[in-house]
Order: sequence, then C-alpha cells, then structure tokens
Amino acid sequence: MRNWYLLQCQVQNFQRITTRIHMLNIESFVPTEVKISRRRDCNGCRTTEKPLFPGYIFLRFDPEEIHTTTFTEIPGARHFVSFGGQPETVSDTIIAALKCSAHLLIYPEDNAVGFKNLPPELIEKISLIFSTKNALERQISFFKLLESDNDIELMTRNGGRIYSQVPSNQPQIRPSV
Repeated sequence: MRNWYLLQCQVQNFQRITTRIHMLNIESFVPTEVKISRRRDCNGCRTTEKPLFPGYIFLRFDPEEIHTTTFTEIPGARHFVSFGGQPETVSDTIIAALKCSAHLLIYPEDNAVGFKNLPPELIEKISLIFSTKNALERQISFFKLLESDNDIELMTRNGGRIYSQVPSNQPQIRPSV
C-alpha cells in the first residue's frame, strides 16, 4: 500500500536527490516557505522560496514494490525518519494540510497566515510550525506533530475536512470523513 514517508538527506545534495527520485517516478513533496520582501531600489517585491524543513523530502511509495534501500543508496540520502525502528508513515491528512498551507494567504503587514477548511486544532499546530523561525525548532515541532498523528485523525474524524485544489492531471483529494 502506498504511504507517505519522510526521507532525510544532505542539504547540499538536495537537487540531485530530487532528480533521482523523479527519475524513479515516485511522488514527492517538499513544503516550502515563501518570504516576500520589499526591494530597496524600486517599488517592487522580491520573493524567495526555501524548504520549510531543510534536508527532508516526503515520498509516497509502496515499500513492497520499491524497497527503502533504493532511496537510501542515492548519494546524499541518509535514512527514513523512524520511531521505534520502523520508518514512520505520514498520514495523508498531514500531507493534505501541508499542501493546503502551501497555498497560503500571506499578510506581510500583520505577519499572519490565512488557512481555509482546516480543523482549528490542526490550524494551531501548523501555524506554530510556520511561525517558528529556526529550522531545527521547526523540525522538532513537526516531529511532535508526527508523533501525535492519532490526534490529527480524531480532529478530522469529528467533522473537520481538508480540501485542496489540485491540477486536473492529478487525482482529486477527497474530504476525509
């Protein structure tokens, strides 16, 4: 069964690893943070985009079809994030929430982030991750979110729904019930 897993890799080899993963036809996802800053030389804005979790790539695959060593043998790839010795699966709900938060409404004057159609508890946890400035602290907050995966399932099971607009060439994400 295809699940999401989190691969840790060296930051300097990030582009090479993502290229090899795409050559294997594996679905991958790297959440990014977008920073908008005013330019000093004119009235324009400069947009910079950086990975939200530097050195981590979300991969969706079936370990029975493609073994995990296929990915860890790529130069620069280290290991899959695991709790208790087994690679941790990341729920579709967390991935959908991160993808929804990638389509954020950013208000630079308020330093605030807008979310739509997410449960309030999940909004609180994701906004905490996005508001953390230090990349290491942001990763720790995300790992705590991964460990509390059962809480997220309860949030979405109690009427919370996550919607996302995806391109028409990809399968549609259905609301979790």
